Amino acid sequence: MKVLGKIDKESILLAKNANVNLTGGYIRNTDNRVIIGNKLFLELGMKYRYVLRSRIVWWLHTGMFLRGCEDGNIHHINDDRLDDRFNNLEFMFHVEHSKHHNPRGLTNIHCRCKYCHNDFLLPRWRLKELGRGSYCSQNCYQTSRIQ
Repeated sequence: MKVLGKIDKESILLAKNANVNLTGGYIRNTDNRVIIGNKLFLELGMKYRYVLRSRIVWWLHTGMFLRGCEDGNIHHINDDRLDDRFNNLEFMFHVEHSKHHNPRGLTNIHCRCKYCHNDFLLPRWRLKELGRGSYCSQNCYQTSRIQ
């Protein structure tokens, strides 16, 4: 029996009692997580029959079945998404989980303004905004467009 990633024996035993096979499934390409399929999940109120294995392990140990991110997220403590051992998982509300993985403003990038050539710091998340990272202020940006 080949197991994808890491899973503890206690979770496998709990899953057997609940008629769920934790050792099967497949790894989703988009985010490198293990997905498990079972018709039971539809009966529990899920939209689909495929569920993240970490959510199933959490449900088996705590009895709390999370239907979507509005119910909360399961965070992998060691940041290895294939390690679904129960002692590596913790519950977080969606906002708290997002802040943990995307700490806005904590990392700054050194930039040089294209117009006035002054150095300035820009939060990494602001680089996604159109035109940011090139100018130190709105004034420099507007002035450069006029000339």
